[in-house]
Amino acid sequence: LSVNGYEKESPALTKDVTFTAGKIKTLVFEYDNTSVSKTAMFDFTDPSSLGITASASGATNISGMTLQSNGISMTATDGSTETRIWNANDLRVYTGGTLTFKAESGHNITKVEFTGTVAFGNAVSDLKWTGSTQSVTFTATGTNKIKTITVAYEPGEVKPLINASDITGISALGEGAGALAYTIDNPVEGTTISATCDGTIVTEVLDNEDGKSFLYEVSKNKGDAREGWIKLTYGDIEKTVKVSQNAPIFKVSKTEVELEAENSSQRTITITSDFGWTATTSTGADFLIDPENYTEGKATDGKTTMTIIAGSANTSEEGTKSLGTITITNVETGTTLTVN
Repeated sequence: LSVNGYEKESPALTKDVTFTAGKIKTLVFEYDNTSVSKTAMFDFTDPSSLGITASASGATNISGMTLQSNGISMTATDGSTETRIWNANDLRVYTGGTLTFKAESGHNITKVEFTGTVAFGNAVSDLKWTGSTQSVTFTATGTNKIKTITVAYEPGEVKPLINASDITGISALGEGAGALAYTIDNPVEGTTISATCDGTIVTEVLDNEDGKSFLYEVSKNKGDAREGWIKLTYGDIEKTVKVSQNAPIFKVSKTEVELEAENSSQRTITITSDFGWTATTSTGADFLIDPENYTEGKATDGKTTMTIIAGSANTSEEGTKSLGTITITNVETGTTLTVN
């Protein structure tokens, strides 16, 4: 505080100050505004405020877009259904979908508040998240119908930030040389990044030595859909990347086939399988099949067309007769499909 050129240190002033009457030529205040908190609003009841032209009677998908509001960016990924603004009235985020908020350089997000219906698991309590980080991601555990999102942030010490997306959709076949891309915001000179994995689903992770990716392997999955992880560590900063793997696909397009009465009449079925399979006909079956087996990886989509050929004409006056059955066995899981 300086009055008429005379300076005097004083404690921080948080309230109004009254001066005794006198002649003041110059009055100088020095104040620190670095701790001033800011807020950003994402109002999905008014999409135009975010620069979005949304349909008043349907969906406007926002996955892949970057929305900006007063120094905060928001990005979204799809879940079980596309992340979208619905009827220009709310934001719908479905199971597995994500919302990521990131503050401008030199700032940390301290609070995120939602209105509407929210399902982000334990990350959000009473429609609110609190913490201190430059970036925060919320993953939907159910259906969200969000009206508004208010993000509070303030200047602060910004730590390094690891950016890497979860890995989804890995087939039951596994992955021999997948690549996990990453970037680091606010890097610290001399600090290196390393990675570990769960060891069962993700069996190995190696530095690709290009400064931007790791290579990983995922084992075969012979059971239900499952989730592993890769943990990236940079100094005292960690980020866990989820690795989701699908259950095996094993299905047939038809479980009942009817052939014409003529000898050598044919029908086809489509068998879809991640793994190899063998097919056998029942004892005494009066038809042939081609092919009788499939080798894993032979078709990129796992689909094989099987032709069923009648062995003789049906001359019976009793009408339709059974020619036998086909049993298709998955060589990895042992499960079977039956075609009559």
